[in-house]
Amino acid sequence: MSTQYEKSEDVPTEVLCNRVKELVKLITKGEVKHNEFTMRVPAELDRDADVVLSELVRRLNEAEDVNFRKGVRTFFDALIGRTANNYHGIPELQKVCDEENALIEKWAEEALEDLSPNDHNQWLAIHEAFKQGADQYCKDAIRYRKIKKLKAHELSEMAMLAITDTKFDEMVDSL
Repeated sequence: MSTQYEKSEDVPTEVLCNRVKELVKLITKGEVKHNEFTMRVPAELDRDADVVLSELVRRLNEAEDVNFRKGVRTFFDALIGRTANNYHGIPELQKVCDEENALIEKWAEEALEDLSPNDHNQWLAIHEAFKQGADQYCKDAIRYRKIKKLKAHELSEMAMLAITDTKFDEMVDSL
C-alpha cells in the first residue's frame, strides 16, 4: 500500500475491491490485527479501511443514481411514446384519446419532476424547443397556403411593401 494517489477518486476500483476482500478475509478468519484499521497520516487512500470503504460506498451510490436515472428516463420516454401513438381515426374517439394523452403526459411530467429533477429540466428544455419549432412550422404552413392563393401582382405588391420596412410575415398573417 502506498501514498501514490492524491485523491480517493484516483484509486482504481479494482484496488479498492481487493483491499476490501483482504479486510473481509481477515475479519472472517479472526485474524484482524489492530493495525489493519488504523488511520495513517498521510492517509493511504488504497489501504486505510475507512477511506477505502467510504470511497466504495460513494461510487456505489453514484452508480445507483446513474442507473436509477436511466430507468426513470427510459420509462418516461416509453410512456410519452405511447401517448404519441394513442391515435384513433374517428374524430369523436380521437378527442377522448387526446384528453387521455394530455392527462398521462401531465402525470408523467410530474413524476419525472419528483423522481429526477435534472432529467425533468432537460426534458422541459427539449420539449419547449420542439414546441416552439412545431408552432413556427404551423405558422409557416398557414402563411404558405395564403401566399399560394395570391395572384402574381398581389404578391409583387406585398414584396415591395416588405422592402420598405413592413414585415412580410405580418402582412401575410393579416390576409
